[in-house]
Amino acid sequence: MPDFLPVILYPLLALIGLVFLAVAVGHLVATTGGWRDLVRAYPSPTTVPGRVIAYQGAQFKGANYAGVLQLTANPLGLRFELMRPFHFGSPPFFVPWAEVTGIVEKNIWGRLVVLNFARVPSVPVVIREKLAKRLCSESKGNWKFDGSYHMG
Repeated sequence: MPDFLPVILYPLLALIGLVFLAVAVGHLVATTGGWRDLVRAYPSPTTVPGRVIAYQGAQFKGANYAGVLQLTANPLGLRFELMRPFHFGSPPFFVPWAEVTGIVEKNIWGRLVVLNFARVPSVPVVIREKLAKRLCSESKGNWKFDGSYHMG
């Protein structure tokens, strides 16, 4: 066995280990944050036409997805998808507007909107108010949220 093999092998093993670690953490976050519950309740079609809003963030029951969400909004509903390479173990889900409610909460960072889903009320999703207003616009009047704020 050549002497240089371990020198090449260690970085390769470290890279493989990092990939496995990233996939394992993704699965753990999807489970604890409620993403998997939402996928089971709201399976997504393969493609969803509509406005794609990329690089968004949201908090799912304490699991923070900062800048890795890609949302697709249309008059029928809202599709949540994790961007590559963060999508492992977290398939997209699609929620009809009729099953989404939103309430504004104010905290020290500003106004946030808490989204609740009819089939999975145990998984609140928190987004910025600016994003919620954009989603209202993309829904073409099929979704609105309570604009008065509640102390969070």
